[in-house]
Amino acid sequence: MSGVFRDMFPHLISLINKAVKLVAELDEPLDMNYVRKHYLELRSRYGETSLIRTFSERPGDYGNKVNHLIETSRWRTDMDIAGVYAMYMGYGYNGDMRGMNSSELKDLFKALLSKVDITSQVQSSVDYSIIDIDDYYAYLGGLSKAVEVYSGRKPLILYTDLTQDRPRMMTAKNAVGST
Repeated sequence: MSGVFRDMFPHLISLINKAVKLVAELDEPLDMNYVRKHYLELRSRYGETSLIRTFSERPGDYGNKVNHLIETSRWRTDMDIAGVYAMYMGYGYNGDMRGMNSSELKDLFKALLSKVDITSQVQSSVDYSIIDIDDYYAYLGGLSKAVEVYSGRKPLILYTDLTQDRPRMMTAKNAVGST
């Protein structure tokens, strides 16, 4: 989540954390409850910290620096991009909004990224599109590349346009081609 979202909606982050905890505690089959499945898989290594699902930049920071890496051509491999994304976005937020950071928490973040199948971005403003600002490749691109590197497989990358009368969901590749 972006630093702007983190700072504007702390109450939503608290609700997300409460929801994750409630869902992780449900006595349901693991093939129907992936939150519980992943919590149980990670709990032995990370304890109750494995319930954290909201990650962002450190408190007070904005931007994950992937855009700077790309714009200055200071990357050579996909791992360079994924590493910068994980380093800057690996601050875990629970209900108290302190932005916890540790090597263990960064490892948890990478472990959670390895379990992702789909990444997505929603456009809700007519002021810009997917190719107009660097936030899309810094956040959606950085997230998608981190998922690919840490999971070993490319995620499905979706883009949802909410600027029309009817929402339209498409692949990011099609969204770029339609602008």
